[in-house]
Amino acid sequence: MKAKLLLSLLLSFPFCLLSSQVPRWQHINGPTDSSLVGALVVDPATKYIYAGTWEGVFRSADNGLTWDPKNNGLSHKGLRILSMAINGKDIWLGTYGGGIYLSSDNGENWIPVNNGLTEDALIVKSIAINDNDIYLGTYGGGVYFSSGNVKSWTAVNDGLSGDNLIVLSVAISKNRIFIGTMDGSVFSSAGNNSSWTRLLTAPEYLLYSPGSVNYVGVTNDNSLVAGSNSGAFLSTDNGNKWASINNGLRDSTVISMAFSGTTLLAGTHGGSIFISANNGKNWKEIGDGLSKASVISLSIGDNYYFAGTGGRGVWKLQR
Repeated sequence: MKAKLLLSLLLSFPFCLLSSQVPRWQHINGPTDSSLVGALVVDPATKYIYAGTWEGVFRSADNGLTWDPKNNGLSHKGLRILSMAINGKDIWLGTYGGGIYLSSDNGENWIPVNNGLTEDALIVKSIAINDNDIYLGTYGGGVYFSSGNVKSWTAVNDGLSGDNLIVLSVAISKNRIFIGTMDGSVFSSAGNNSSWTRLLTAPEYLLYSPGSVNYVGVTNDNSLVAGSNSGAFLSTDNGNKWASINNGLRDSTVISMAFSGTTLLAGTHGGSIFISANNGKNWKEIGDGLSKASVISLSIGDNYYFAGTGGRGVWKLQR
């Protein structure tokens, strides 16, 4: 009897190991192993993945197995990518010093669209689009706006000054515009040239500039989420009240986020990625094997989570 029990335990041991294995992040071959990946987007129509790096734009049609450079029309400064956004057939590209670029042919060709941007607005950190309205968050020039057939940009900065003109993130919800700034604030505006109102000031975090709000986003249920150097925050009333949502978030320096339904991802300066299935009420670290380079960008595809890092390329994890 004891021999049969021992044999049963030995036979079941490998299956126990398999069932308890933690999913591992896969380091994708390319698009570049050492460059900063400032932006990652998945085109919902074509399923192409676009990676904006400091060596230009790369496109993958096979979930990151292979990548093709797509830099025709980009200037030298245009090769350093900080932000991307897709609106129908249009792909918008924000760069470090080269302003904003547009492609309407799946990234095959790019044209600069910088009329109206001042010299201090050529570092485009974030892009938000609602129908034909486009807002740019710039590093020092504040917020710029254009509508319809974009021919020029207009600064919309009433109520912003100093470090509030360093806009790290832009989001649109219910006909209001939200921005996260370097001084650790979230501001809101009714759009166009309406003035900005401060809604949130993140607690100071001494290792970095005071609590910088690195990400503002609108979830599928129209909640607002903010990622900062002092953790994550949630608002369910269009930004009037905010709650800290850091339970299980062991690294509070949240520098990137992504969402699908009620599932949120948070990427941190320390190189970890956390997941929440309930709009941030609880978090747990997801996957194993990820490089400890800062997680600069995140995107969610149909079958994979994708992460862009500061110097260690792109990683993916099966959903």
